[in-house]
Amino acid sequence: MIDLINPLVENDRDYVLTEDQISEYRLNGHILLRAVCAPEEVTSYRDDIREVMSRRFPAPPPMEERSIFHKAFLSLSNTWNDEPTTRPYIFARRFAKICADLMGAEAVRIFHNQIFFKEPGGGPTPWHQDHYYWPIDTENMCTIWMPLVDISPEMGALTFATGSHRLPFLDNMGISEGGQAHFDRIITEEGLPLVNHVMQAGDATVHAGWMLHTALGNGGSYTREVSAVSYYEDGARVFPEEKMNPARISDLAVCVPGAKSGDIAASTMNPLVYKKS
Repeated sequence: MIDLINPLVENDRDYVLTEDQISEYRLNGHILLRAVCAPEEVTSYRDDIREVMSRRFPAPPPMEERSIFHKAFLSLSNTWNDEPTTRPYIFARRFAKICADLMGAEAVRIFHNQIFFKEPGGGPTPWHQDHYYWPIDTENMCTIWMPLVDISPEMGALTFATGSHRLPFLDNMGISEGGQAHFDRIITEEGLPLVNHVMQAGDATVHAGWMLHTALGNGGSYTREVSAVSYYEDGARVFPEEKMNPARISDLAVCVPGAKSGDIAASTMNPLVYKKS
C-alpha cells in the first residue's frame, strides 16, 4: 500500500476555505474555487500533460467513428501510476486538503485521476452521476476538476444540477443517450437550478459523487484541457454485492484491485494523500 502524507509539489501551499464556502458546497453539492493554482504552476503541468496526451493519442480517430463517450473527449485514467511526470500535481496536498475540508473528512485517499481533452468540435458530455461508476460505499467522495486553459460553458465547462446530490438514487444509468433524456426530465420535475461558470486556467470546481452534471460540446477554437482527481474518505468500504453494478465491478478491479464487497477500500492504487493530524 502507498501512503503519501507529505506534499510532493515543490512549494505546495494550502488553499484556505471559508466556512461559507464549506457550507455552500455541502448545500449545493458543488463549488467554484478561483486561482487554486498559480499561472506558472498550470503552465508547467499543462506542458507535461500535453506531452503525455500526444504520445498516448498520436492519431485520434475521426469524430464520426467514435462512440458517444469518446466523441465527448479523449481521456486517460490513473496516469499517476504509469506517467511519473503527472504525479506531483495528482498527489498535491493542496487539492486533497480542499476536498477533505469540504467533505468534513479527517483523511482522504485517491480513487483515481483523469485527464480529459475535449477537442474543438468534440461532442457533449451527457448528464451523469460519477458515483454510479464508483464502488465506494460513502457519501464523502468528490472530484476536483481543473481546466489547464481558459474555458467557458460553450467550450465544455461543467454544468451542475444544484442539489441533485441530495435526491434519492436517480437511476441505474451512466453516460448514454437515454440517460440524457431521463435526467433532463428529473431536473425539470424537481426544479433543480443549473449552474456553470467561465473559468480561468488554475480555477477549479469540486463536485460531490452524486452530483448530476453535464458539459456542452466544445464550440471553441482550441482543446478544453482538464485534469481531475477523485478522492474518498479514508476508512470507507466497498459497496455490498447487491449494490454493485457492472460499471462498479469494472472500476473496482482497476481502481481498488484485490478488494471485494465489504472490504476497506485501500489498495496500492489508493494512496493516502492527506491526513488532518
